[in-house]
Amino acid sequence: MTQNYTAVIQKSEGWWIGWIQEVDGVNCQERTRAELLVSLKNGLEDILELNREEAIRRTEGESFEKVTIIARLTLLFPHLPLELLGEAF
Repeated sequence: MTQNYTAVIQKSEGWWIGWIQEVDGVNCQERTRAELLVSLKNGLEDILELNREEAIRRTEGESFEKVTIIARLTLLFPHLPLELLGEAF
């Protein structure tokens, strides 16, 4: 399953800083933009895996049902027709 997330980034006083908008706790600081994006991706993957493991641990032995939920997120460019944005929308 592929999920898209929004990295909010900025160059500040010689450093690139950023965070993942949709997930608390994923924030990084690096010297280059490229390094920042790699760090954010790695941090996001790590926290999602930790959250997944914690959720599994908390429900062990319980009879929960797993259901996939698909949510349509607010578009970054709501003024554009959906057909211009591609099949994903």
